[in-house]
Amino acid sequence: MPHRRLFHTHSAYLRSMQMSSASLFAFVEGKDIDRFFYGHICYNVCNPQGLIYETCKADELPPFAGGKSTLLEFYNYLRLRHCLVSHFGGKKTTAVFFLDKDIDDLKHIRKRSKHVIYTRYYDVQNEVFHNGNLKRGAASAASLDERVLDPLIISSNNWCSHASRRWHDWLVLCIISSLNGIRCQYNFGSLSQIQCPTTRLSEPTRLDQAKMTLATLLGLNAIDFQILYDIISLRVKRYFRSGQHNIIFKGKWYPYLLEEDIINLVGRNNYTHNGFSNRVSSSVASTLDFEQAWVDYYTTRLQAAIIKN
Repeated sequence: MPHRRLFHTHSAYLRSMQMSSASLFAFVEGKDIDRFFYGHICYNVCNPQGLIYETCKADELPPFAGGKSTLLEFYNYLRLRHCLVSHFGGKKTTAVFFLDKDIDDLKHIRKRSKHVIYTRYYDVQNEVFHNGNLKRGAASAASLDERVLDPLIISSNNWCSHASRRWHDWLVLCIISSLNGIRCQYNFGSLSQIQCPTTRLSEPTRLDQAKMTLATLLGLNAIDFQILYDIISLRVKRYFRSGQHNIIFKGKWYPYLLEEDIINLVGRNNYTHNGFSNRVSSSVASTLDFEQAWVDYYTTRLQAAIIKN
């Protein structure tokens, strides 16, 4: 789709939508694979109906900061003006917002609207790593013979399940911080700071220090914080045991875990490592089959938004 020039107010952007030939505007968070991923979803729904659609990145909207908050701000603007579906000059225009779920479900802050479609898992990368051909995508990004990765990747979901468990303690720390509104270094926007380079598991001293820091920020003594930690840890383990790791584990962490495994398997100098973690998601995304049943989660919700009057 053509790049849209910047409009510096929400009202101007809305008017440009109404005057466009597109009937559907799909707003996405990310800059990397979101347009590719959701573009296929939109095509599957719109093409059979002869509808024109546009996928628009969050950083195209004022104030051009990007991210979920920018999308939600524009969503609220349209909702309050009853313009999520608008009729102008005999043309119907529908706006849909594709958002990463993150842990908004645990925080009970998800928007309840047909025009807001959350990822089934934590984010888009979870879908990519779960449903794509991980071995092929990783081999392409690393410039390796695909068969070299046979000992590492039995299946995409198998690898994701085992990899996510290595960061169990980091995930618990991030959930505690997020649920309690604590701004600190233990957050979903950061890579694990408590892993041991040798074992790739949590290093006890680093974990204890992290617990002490969080306890202080929360105003809890060590015993009360450990009780809280154990409650969240048990909750995380339940997700993992039931095979629902992708619901709470951030998919954007997978590239770094995968590179760690590839280094351990073939050595740092035996694969194309420059920029690997930045390009592997795109490589795996290119292997996705958008005709498979997993796509129904998104297409049924998009279809419901389009037919809404």
